[in-house]
Amino acid sequence: MRADSRVSVFIVFLRVFLVTNLTSTVLRNKLSLTLAQLFTSTYPNIIPTFLHPFLNLLVPQDGATNLHLPLLVAHLLVEIAQEIHDATTREFSRRSLVWAKQLNERDGRIRDAIRASGDERLAVEGLLALASKGLPQSGNSKWLEVTEFAIRALAAWARELCAAQHC
Repeated sequence: MRADSRVSVFIVFLRVFLVTNLTSTVLRNKLSLTLAQLFTSTYPNIIPTFLHPFLNLLVPQDGATNLHLPLLVAHLLVEIAQEIHDATTREFSRRSLVWAKQLNERDGRIRDAIRASGDERLAVEGLLALASKGLPQSGNSKWLEVTEFAIRALAAWARELCAAQHC
């Protein structure tokens, strides 16, 4: 089975699992952190389309009441941004690591691949669409949480996108 096929099967599993089980914040945070670590170890060489299925789940369909998937994807994008974009977090966590140079090079390769593939633009557009959809519904506590994480992820991704384009 190809890596892309495995990701698709995993996305189907997430849809079923999240609809029924992911009400726990701790579980969602652990899952998003695990997926972010998986992303950094497989993107772009093993699974170059890793983000695509997740970005397709970012904005819920009209009338959708289950916001677990968009919330998980927003969490995932925050975790990825912290891992590859946030130099403060990266430097603090790597001061004592012998492998800091290799990790910085890996993060640079991942950032370059994300930019070259257009995934960064897709993430920013998806987060903007999610925030735009959630702002009018911010009276709903679940939509407020989703919108907050979308804006948090958008800030991290847009900052990097702007830096890359010398805004």
